[in-house]
Amino acid sequence: MRLSATIRSVDALDVVAVFGEIDFGTSDRFADALATLVYDRVGDVLVDLRRVGFMDSTGIHHLLGTQRRLARQGRQLAVVCSPGPVYDVLETAGLLGELSVHETRTGAERSLS
Repeated sequence: MRLSATIRSVDALDVVAVFGEIDFGTSDRFADALATLVYDRVGDVLVDLRRVGFMDSTGIHHLLGTQRRLARQGRQLAVVCSPGPVYDVLETAGLLGELSVHETRTGAERSLS
């Protein structure tokens, strides 16, 4: 399956909405979108994974790396992820709290305020 990502800024928040599957074959596109937010933008970052049907460890790797880079810049990362396969992967990996995962965009935005 293909992967696409759209990036936009809303006030001081940079948002990337991801669509498709994040795996070894598509993770470079995911990493490129995240790198744009880290290096070309200045706001806190919200990653919307609600339309991602599958994510493997490469996606987790890129999310954790992005979180570390943003923290070094004094910025924050929040993830929106509805219950389902991707949420289950994050939960199984023990990352729901570490990555500030929220089921709704409103919850994620509040965590960044």
